[in-house]
Amino acid sequence: MRHFYETRTAFVHDVLAQVAAPGGRAILDAGFIGSYAEATVHYAIVDMLRDGDRLTGIDIDAPRLEAFLAHPKTQQRQERFDLRYERRSVFDTGYESGAFDAVLLLEVFEHLHAPYRVFDEVARLLKPGGSFILTYPNPLSLTKLLRYLWQGDLLDHGYLRAYRGAPDHKVFPHPPSLANYLIDVGLQPRSVVFIKYAYRQLGALNRLLPRWNVTRKLAAYVGVHATRRGPERAGDDA
Repeated sequence: MRHFYETRTAFVHDVLAQVAAPGGRAILDAGFIGSYAEATVHYAIVDMLRDGDRLTGIDIDAPRLEAFLAHPKTQQRQERFDLRYERRSVFDTGYESGAFDAVLLLEVFEHLHAPYRVFDEVARLLKPGGSFILTYPNPLSLTKLLRYLWQGDLLDHGYLRAYRGAPDHKVFPHPPSLANYLIDVGLQPRSVVFIKYAYRQLGALNRLLPRWNVTRKLAAYVGVHATRRGPERAGDDA
């Protein structure tokens, strides 16, 4: 597993490549449509599926889900792959315990009102040894860190809006804190990676900063791979 990725899709690809299951993998992509209703990463994940794989996508937003199902890109893939889409809450999916070999939560965690509660449901849904893939904005990204260090009044409304980013962002946990929380709910962190260093104003530094351990940690996003503790299968170790 690499320590730095240019895209979330590349990170997800590398983790899913390690997940194996007899007869095909059952994969859940939760909250997959995204804030911009493009589902770009989800389509890329669908295109990674192998013969026998089954992918379920859930999202709570009914209008966006309806539009997604009507999109030609979706319909074309439904003809080629075993895909199932449902309007369900990520906090209480209703699926059986141990139903999935992999659960994906990509750029979803930071939007949730009670984000840490979601990990209990993730742990319940995964088979022993199954993989959890999480991405979220890095609280120590270069822009956030520099603004924090220079900001005088941390309660300034303009600063708080800038730190939040999207209006519905709630929380960006420090990676070690998140790893400890996952351990407490029965998930074993396997890797923490950093994703995307594409600040246009930095020019050539975008290619140089990921080379060093210190500076790659200032990337825009964090990626976490964890597995549910229990009997593990070949390919689960990162």
